[in-house]
This record gives sequence, structure tokens and C-alpha cells, in this order.
Amino acid sequence: MSNEDKAIYISRQRECYKEFESRQGKSLLITEVCGFLNVSRDHAIQILNSEGQGTRAHPGPKVKYTDDLLPHLMCALLRPHLSRGMCLKF
Repeated sequence: MSNEDKAIYISRQRECYKEFESRQGKSLLITEVCGFLNVSRDHAIQILNSEGQGTRAHPGPKVKYTDDLLPHLMCALLRPHLSRGMCLKF
């Protein structure tokens, strides 16, 4: 099963999970999700309670240099390694 199919399945089950009010209904749905996705009950509950996957923020520190400074920085960093001090064109 592809990741897209799993995402569709999870989104449908998430909607059903929110509609259930009884504990027994939620328990049966969690058991079904555990068997289908082969995950533990705790993980299935986390999946069903989550809002869905968002995009992750860029890890690490924020970018400090803009695109117009990048060629000059690369030239300065690579200059000792180039012959005759010629700068690369980016």
C-alpha cells in the first residue's frame, strides 16, 4: 500500500473517530487501525487524534544570507583553493 493510500485511509478513519461518542466504538476503530497499519494502540490513538501532517519547518538556524550575497561568499571561501585567484561564475 502506498503512502498516499495510507493517508487517505487515515483521514477517513480520523473523521469516523471524531464522530464516535461511545468508548466501545472508538475502541473498535482503534483495533481496526492497529491491524491495518500494523502499529501499536498508542500510536494509532496518536494518529487518529492528530490534525494531519503538515510541512516541517527548516531544521537548524535560520538562513542569514540572501541570494545576492551567496556568489560573493562562495568566491571568498573558494579563493585559496583556486589557481591565480580566479572567481567562479554562479
